[in-house]
Amino acid sequence: MISPVPRYEPYRFIEAHDRNIYVPHNLTTKKCRAAYCSAVERMVFMIITIVVVLVIYFAAMVAIGWVGRHRSETFEGYLSMGRSGGVILLMGGAIGGQIGNGFVVGGAAEGSVVGMAGSAYGIACALSCLMVAIFLNNFIYNGGYMSLADYTIKRYNNPVPGTIYDLSTAISSIGLIAGQIMAGKALFEAMGLSGTVGAISIAVVVLLYSQMSGLWGAFATSVIQTAVIIAGLVLTTVILISRGAVSEMQSAIQTGSLASSALDFSGMTAAGFAGMMIPLLLGMVTD
Repeated sequence: MISPVPRYEPYRFIEAHDRNIYVPHNLTTKKCRAAYCSAVERMVFMIITIVVVLVIYFAAMVAIGWVGRHRSETFEGYLSMGRSGGVILLMGGAIGGQIGNGFVVGGAAEGSVVGMAGSAYGIACALSCLMVAIFLNNFIYNGGYMSLADYTIKRYNNPVPGTIYDLSTAISSIGLIAGQIMAGKALFEAMGLSGTVGAISIAVVVLLYSQMSGLWGAFATSVIQTAVIIAGLVLTTVILISRGAVSEMQSAIQTGSLASSALDFSGMTAAGFAGMMIPLLLGMVTD
């Protein structure tokens, strides 16, 4: 956030790059003019930094797709990595599908309202992955199943159930992809950038690396994205705690300016958690 320019009377209220800044009518004094210029310079520097980081990040994702283009030379390689992705890629695909817009963006939004209970989505994802690993991993591995379609074809000795599953999955994925793009648009807007440009950029980049290297590209980029997100979360947490964020929140709770559930899980109910975890668990099983 950009600090408001010091209050010199009288004021006028302007909006620059979607960020509100107080600017005095009279900018003739050197002190006032310097304060205003400093605020604008900080804003411009921040926007330039964000754009540069995004360009580097998008270029890296496309480069990963280019490096793995030989993985999609065959139809089976494009769709299933030749059934030999490896543990790291599988972990990246499983975690990357949930940790970004689901946990970081959605969890932060929920956390601002219900406090620590906003982490319920992340906890539900972790428990769902653990349950699938414990109860279904050996069954899936020993059967050589890549998806539920593989199981139904083998179970009923008929390709029709698998085809129905594949078609329904493709249709449902349209909504999922649209949701991811809209979440990316909201993220761009939160950073003061054009949401439309953000949505188009994300769609183009994802299309490029996924078309070049297929499932391998999707999983490989998820590994990088997950690593960056986890590093960012840890670093942010350490910085906030070291700067007294917890004590500041405690003081805000005491004064009533922050909800009492901000530092505990009182905003989470068993029914609400179950309602979140069960669909996640079923989604992981069917995927």
